[in-house]
Amino acid sequence: MYELRKVKLAEVLASRDERALLKSQFINKYRMPVVSISMNIAGEIKRNPLIDLAFNYGYEMLVKELGEPIESFVKRDFTGCFAVLTFDLEAEYIKTICIEIEDSVPVGRLLDLDVTDASGTLIRRPDGKNRNCLVCGGPVFECSRARAHGLYEIANKTQGILADFAVSEISNLAVDALKEELELTPKPGLVDQRNCGAHSDMDFNMMLRSAESLKWYFAGTIRIGLNGDLENPSELIGLKKLGISAEKKMMLVTGQVNTHRGAIYGMGILLAAFGACLKGGGSLAYRSGKIAEGLFELNMEMDSFVNKGKLASKSETNKSSNGDLAREIYGACGAEIEAIDGFPTAFAGAEYLDTLLRNCGEDISIAKLRCFVYILAKADDSNLIHRGGCQGLQFAKLEASRLMNLDDARLIEALEALDDKFIEKNLSPGGTADIFAQSLFLYKIKRCIDGNFSQA
Repeated sequence: MYELRKVKLAEVLASRDERALLKSQFINKYRMPVVSISMNIAGEIKRNPLIDLAFNYGYEMLVKELGEPIESFVKRDFTGCFAVLTFDLEAEYIKTICIEIEDSVPVGRLLDLDVTDASGTLIRRPDGKNRNCLVCGGPVFECSRARAHGLYEIANKTQGILADFAVSEISNLAVDALKEELELTPKPGLVDQRNCGAHSDMDFNMMLRSAESLKWYFAGTIRIGLNGDLENPSELIGLKKLGISAEKKMMLVTGQVNTHRGAIYGMGILLAAFGACLKGGGSLAYRSGKIAEGLFELNMEMDSFVNKGKLASKSETNKSSNGDLAREIYGACGAEIEAIDGFPTAFAGAEYLDTLLRNCGEDISIAKLRCFVYILAKADDSNLIHRGGCQGLQFAKLEASRLMNLDDARLIEALEALDDKFIEKNLSPGGTADIFAQSLFLYKIKRCIDGNFSQA
């Protein structure tokens, strides 16, 4: 992500002039209606990741309703986000769709969708369909004329709308990532649509219920990142307590089966860090690593309160995680190290998936399988160590490396055969599954921030 910058009035005016010139050029070139998209943002900060997210969503909704434009120009810089698009459609119809978007989508009040017809005339809203005040919901013209609301009040309301939208959208993406990991088939040793892997205590439906039960938790972790300072130990304690509550709910939903403890830990950290980035910019990897490091230090100080390195309480679960057992025997926990290092394997997996889909034209299901195999070959999976020792981990990595260059048909056959071997050896790469879900999530949010809300 990027650092935030305040904008000066002259820069705002120059940006408006640029937008007007582009609209004129599009009309002269195509003699067709033009739509301009911008954001109604009060204050000196006209662009941040929260604003990007809302702008990109508005752009995607417009294209979804009207189809691909004849031509478009998109610009995102410190003066704000804007786009100019031309469509071979009737201007009045375009305006009707724009009004529906402005009035119905969650961030619609912050979107400014102007339509200019082929002659250069601005198409206005019909009588009776004027926009309401952002703050109080009354007639916007009256509030503007009376200066009824100050800058702070308007900016605060704007921030609330942007934050609510981001929390809802991003937490949905996190749940979707868990569900897509579950649905991916075949995955050696793991629950999927083929079988229950090396697990006798869980199945597909249980995992699905567990994933869906975490939506509130993911939303809460983003809120903590948005609203707090995660370098403050008290905020970290709040994040930890939220994780403990999430694990309690997970255990309740699954009948005391640990289905997503790794996701509560790893995805929770990523989401809290992403919330902080949405508010203040900066590096997601760096912020994630600092949060994980802070949690580790806090855990060491509060050893009697939490299970080492996890957002879970020994006193509440009476169970050690596989990471704890692996640490006791081998002195390390893959998930914890991955998090403290800023999730390098998860970021590499997301980049690998993006490359497969963007440059190689892979089928999306095959691309996901290849991404899973890629992560299995790289990750130091504490679940594999717990079940098979270092030999089990090495076996999994070597087998995954062997599968990397197989063609599509042979890859699926080889994964099914490897699934049978993992089940026979009682191996389950749960840590790999967690990292794969994180990679899916990172891939999804990159597309959202870059302006593509299509699901992976």
